[in-house]
Amino acid sequence: MQLDEYYQRFPVEDILILNFEDLKRQPIELIKKVCEFLNVDASYKFHNLGQVKNATNELVIENKFLHLVKNNKKIHNLILSAVPLKLRKMVTNPMKKKIKSYFKLSPEQRKFVFNELKEDLIRLKTKYKFDLSKWGIDIAKNEL
Repeated sequence: MQLDEYYQRFPVEDILILNFEDLKRQPIELIKKVCEFLNVDASYKFHNLGQVKNATNELVIENKFLHLVKNNKKIHNLILSAVPLKLRKMVTNPMKKKIKSYFKLSPEQRKFVFNELKEDLIRLKTKYKFDLSKWGIDIAKNEL
């Protein structure tokens, strides 16, 4: 539905649809594809391409005090300028709770989500030629 709006306003040759999974799995190939699409030198060597940052399977929950300090710009900036990083980590790390953030839908939930998205997924695959298999979606089998 959202892509339809772009295609109504811009020529087809000015639109490039990308898959975020490709950026994670094959960043160099994806960047080359973008460069070629934009008529930019695809041989340019991008720095830190493919370097993963902030990758974790944990959810970090801060306690209320730490949250308030971070959201108060004056106090936060004062602490940043006055307290060394090592000391800040020693104080703040115990104030954080790390929990595993694995989220998995039940088979019933997966079926419900698939049925809700099926029309858009079919349009994404047929009209825009987007490969849904990288997402583990098989429209023919009604599987998400």
